Amino acid sequence: MEEKTDSKNVKSIEKAFRILMLFDWENRELSLTEVSQKMGMAKSTASRLLGTLVNLGFLYRSQETNRYLLGSEIYYLGQIARDTSDLTRLCQPVLQKLTKQIRETTPAFRFPEDSRSMEQQMREAAAELSRQLGYQV
Repeated sequence: MEEKTDSKNVKSIEKAFRILMLFDWENRELSLTEVSQKMGMAKSTASRLLGTLVNLGFLYRSQETNRYLLGSEIYYLGQIARDTSDLTRLCQPVLQKLTKQIRETTPAFRFPEDSRSMEQQMREAAAELSRQLGYQV
């Protein structure tokens, strides 16, 4: 996995984050061998990095399968990121008012495809909805 790196980056931290970025919808669990191969590093190096990520709670190692999964710290940080995003702050007051009025759950979603135009559409929709409800955003 050779990618451009900034010479100012701390290499071990960069490697740890690159390991975390190996996890996705198709790769929810990874073995030591898979991580080692995908990262192009020795198993001993991958094992030490994985062990550190497990100790810090960013990964979890299944005792049954000996495979690695994203850990609770990733979930925790994701919740913080979600709750502090501009889109969430923009939509929250309007959605709360709408929820009270219609007595139904009113979630907001952000789709990865074309997220900038989707965010702009959400901003426009939130502004229009707030005008209709008589609420200032």
